[in-house]
Amino acid sequence: MELRQLNYFIAVAEERHFGRAAKRLHMAQPPLSQQIRQLEEQLGVKLLDRTTRRVDLTPAGQELLDSGRQIINEVETLKADVYQVGNGANVGTGRKGDLAATVAAILLDAEAQRGTPLAGDGRLREPAMLIPAVFRALNGVSDGQEIWWWGVMMQQPVFNAPSVFNFFPPDYPVPGTSVVGPAFGVFSANTGLTRLNYLTSVLWWSHTPDLTTPPLPDNTNGQRINLTPFESDAAQADVLVDRLSAFLIGKQLPTAAGGPGGDYCMSITRHRVGSRVKARVRGFGQDRIPAYLITIRITENFGQTVEPAVAEGWVRTLVPAEMVDAVHEVSRGPNATYVWLVDSSYQPVRSPESLFVGLTQAA
Repeated sequence: MELRQLNYFIAVAEERHFGRAAKRLHMAQPPLSQQIRQLEEQLGVKLLDRTTRRVDLTPAGQELLDSGRQIINEVETLKADVYQVGNGANVGTGRKGDLAATVAAILLDAEAQRGTPLAGDGRLREPAMLIPAVFRALNGVSDGQEIWWWGVMMQQPVFNAPSVFNFFPPDYPVPGTSVVGPAFGVFSANTGLTRLNYLTSVLWWSHTPDLTTPPLPDNTNGQRINLTPFESDAAQADVLVDRLSAFLIGKQLPTAAGGPGGDYCMSITRHRVGSRVKARVRGFGQDRIPAYLITIRITENFGQTVEPAVAEGWVRTLVPAEMVDAVHEVSRGPNATYVWLVDSSYQPVRSPESLFVGLTQAA
C-alpha cells in the first residue's frame, strides 16, 4: 500500500462519494476508482460498500480510515524539506516549507541540467499554462471570458483555483509508468480532445489581422489573435509547422514515418449505440453503460501502409493507458482503424472483441 492510495481512500471515505472525492483530489473519477480497487486487492479485504447513490465503509474500511488518518498525520509531521545533492550534502534546514530545499530541487534536477533533452523528457502542460501560452505564441489578446470557459472544459478553471497550492495531487501516477505527473490528474480522452477543440476555436474564430477593431456589443474585447507575422511562411507548410511547434511545445515535431512527406490524416466519428450493444457489454461484466461507439481511421496521404506504432501512438494519446485494452483494432494497412465504446462522460468502456467482428470483415 502506498501513501498516495491511502490519501485517495481517506478522501472517498470522508466524502462517501467517488465523484465528490475525485473533485476534492482534482482528478478524474475512473482512475480514482481503479486505485481503490487495487488497494482492496492488495489488502485482501473489502473496504467500501458501493451503491448507486453513496459509499459506505465496511468494518475493515472504518479501521483503515482511523489508522490511516494517524499515519498521514505522522508522515506530515516527520516529513523534512531537505534536498540531498549528488555528493550527499543536504540543502535546507529540514523545516517544512524551506525555500532553499525547494530551489535546489528545481535547479539541480537532472532533466533541468541537461543541455539536450532526451526523448522521454518533458511534461504534460496543464490547461492553465497551455491556454495563455497559445495566446502569447499567436499574438493574442482576451478579456478572460474564453480563457475561463476553456479552463472549465479542461477541468482546470483558470480563475477559480480550489487551492493556493495546485490544481492536482502532486503524486498522481502517469498511467502505465512508474513516474508521477500531476497534470495527468485531469487528462483523459475527453479533455485531450478538448485541447484540440480549443486550438481550433482560437484559430478559426479568433483570427483578425487588426487588433484595433471595435469591441463586441457587450463592451468586452472577446479574444483575438494576429497571424500576420506567420504569413511569410504560409507557402511552406513544413517551415510553418516547425515555427509553430517551437512556439507551442518548445521543440520541433518529429518527422513521421510513411510516404514522401510522412503525412497522415486522422478522422474521428461518434455513433450512438443501441440496446443490443448495451446488453452485450453488461453480459461482458461491465457496470458502466456504453453510450457511443468511437471510431478512429488513420490514413497515409500517399496511400502507403500506416505503421502500427504510429497508429497506436495516436490512439494512446486519446485513451488512458489503463484502458487501452478497451480499444479494438479493426484493420491495418493504408486505412488503420480502431474502435472502442465510451460512456456518456466519454470514458472508455471495456467490451468483447467479438462485438466488432462485422466491422473487421467490412474493413
